[in-house]
This record gives sequence, structure tokens and C-alpha cells, in this order.
Amino acid sequence: NKDFYKLYKLCKKYDVPLLVISIPTPHSWDNAKSNGVKELCERYNLDFYDMNLGLDGFDYSCHFRDNGNHCNY
Repeated sequence: NKDFYKLYKLCKKYDVPLLVISIPTPHSWDNAKSNGVKELCERYNLDFYDMNLGLDGFDYSCHFRDNGNHCNY
């Protein structure tokens, strides 16, 4: 949280919009993590896009380089 706040303040200082995105990582991401980030973003009035939601259509054999932990390059 301390590092996030530093980044948040730096972006505010230079008027840089801060957008929070979670890239697809279905094996290491869960609802608790998503909800925690969502709450943090709501506290700071930031947009949060959780790309782990709605992964229908992702083919783990070709869209991820390791069956679901890291997207292809």
C-alpha cells in the first residue's frame, strides 16, 4: 500500500492519469485479490480493469505461454 500511495501521489503531482489493470493470470489471481484492488481503487477514485473476468474463449494452449500463468508475448 505504501508503494501504491507513492505512485499515486507522483501521478497526481504531474497530472498523469493512473489506470489500474490486472492482466489475465487465472492460476494466481482470485476474487479476494480482485476485490482488494477494487476497494483500493474506489478509495482513490481510480479506474480498475480486471482482465481476469470473462476469460471465456481463452485457449490456454495458445493464448498463454505456460498454460495460464503468463500471456503470450
